[in-house]
Amino acid sequence: MRNPKNDQINFRTTSLERVMIQTAANMRNVTESEYARKSALKQAEMDIADQTAFNISESEMKAFAAALERPAVAKPRLSKLLREHQDE
Repeated sequence: MRNPKNDQINFRTTSLERVMIQTAANMRNVTESEYARKSALKQAEMDIADQTAFNISESEMKAFAAALERPAVAKPRLSKLLREHQDE
């Protein structure tokens, strides 16, 4: 079941900003409203994530640091999945 979108946010733009939003929305084949909503949500998620604190023990921190130091391992199935969904 889909959640209905009943709340509304209105904002003002300059003419140039409006044209940029229209152009980007047209490139994505979505409405200006949908483009602005998705863009704002994506930015909100990043801003919230940037402000999230993680409390971990010293041993967990060491394990985390060690994992970061290990060389990356190619994951072809994961790469394929990310390519398929990168524009969603």
